[in-house]
Amino acid sequence: MHNHFEGLKLTLAVLKISYLEQLNHKIFVLLSTSFLCLKIAYFIKRIGLICRLRQAYKFWGRDF
Repeated sequence: MHNHFEGLKLTLAVLKISYLEQLNHKIFVLLSTSFLCLKIAYFIKRIGLICRLRQAYKFWGRDF
């Protein structure tokens, strides 16, 4: 009977680890996707800022 419970404990521990690994993977994927979106948004803002600066320089008669 003692061996039966040991096997059950081990199975439960393995299931917990497996669940935590899956959860960790899902969180990592979400964070990676979020950071990628933030990077893209950051670069879009930078491009927009550069375009505005070019327009301002052209407006004031200077080359960029």
